[in-house]
Order: sequence, then structure tokens, then C-alpha cells
Amino acid sequence: MLHPTRIALALLTLIFASCSGQPTPKASQREARSLPEALEVETLDWSALAAALDAPKASYTVVNLWATWCPPCVAELPDLQEAAKTIFEDGSEVVTISMDLSVPAGPIDEAGIRAFFEKRDLVLPVWIFDGDANELVTRLQWGGSLPYTAVLDENGQVLAGHEGGMTKGEFLELYRSAIDQ
Repeated sequence: MLHPTRIALALLTLIFASCSGQPTPKASQREARSLPEALEVETLDWSALAAALDAPKASYTVVNLWATWCPPCVAELPDLQEAAKTIFEDGSEVVTISMDLSVPAGPIDEAGIRAFFEKRDLVLPVWIFDGDANELVTRLQWGGSLPYTAVLDENGQVLAGHEGGMTKGEFLELYRSAIDQ
């Protein structure tokens, strides 16, 4: 007859051996981050954007699609930046994706986006998407309206999304409800 201690050790060994990776850390266990000190602007085509979304820098990433010609997008950016302070402190990441090059109303290049953000004292990371917006519809579960905000996990999978303008509190509520699933 096997000793109960040996059975317990064998079960623990099987449990640990079957784990394929580390569990996602809870908010209190993630390393705090902060907003960038300087504005970061980068133009990405579809393959570069897909790669960036698939290899995030944090356990969770809040992605906001917007454009300079979109009044609700422009109106929510200060609230997004305020929410981003909390999200970064939680160890997660926030990026904005400008759709200005992907629509007929464009093009606005990196210099134009930089001037737009600097005029508003914004320092959120900006990726300017230079590709077919339809690629993002499937990837981010986006309905096509701007602004659009999604929360992604460490594998780049969408946990939650919201179309339409949001306040600081609504950004934080979307983020918290997504990561607490």
C-alpha cells in the first residue's frame, strides 16, 4: 500500500509538471509602470502592428483607435491619459492607434500627430496605422466606429471592447472588468 505522503507528493509533481507557464499576475503582483516622459510616435503597417499586438510589453494592454478628424476621439484623449496613469501604475500598458493614414480624410504623418499631441500636452504612446482598416476589424473585434477601445491580454486576445467616447471612469471600468474576468 502506498503511503499518503507519497501519493500527495506524486500528485503535486503531476500538477506542477502539467503547468505550461506562469499564471498571469494579479494587479498587486505586476510591476508598476508610468506614462512615457516623452511622446512616442511610430508608423506601423499591418504586419508590424499585428506583431506588436501579439507581443505586448505588459500582461494587459488597453488599445484605443482614434483619429484627429473624429471629435469624440479628440474629446476623450485627455480622459484616456488620466486613466492611463492608473493603468500604467497597475503594470499594464496603454497605446493609441491613429487611423489618420487609413482613411480618405488623411494623411497625417508622424510630425502632424506629434504636433497634435504636443498642442494638447498628451504623452500617450501613438502607433499610426498605415494599412487597411479592415485588418483591425477582425483582429480587435472592432465594429468600425471611432473611437474604439479594447483591452487585450498577454497573448494579444481581446478581453473587452467599447465603441464610442469614454470618460476616465469608463476607461478604468472597462479595464478593471476585463482583467477581473
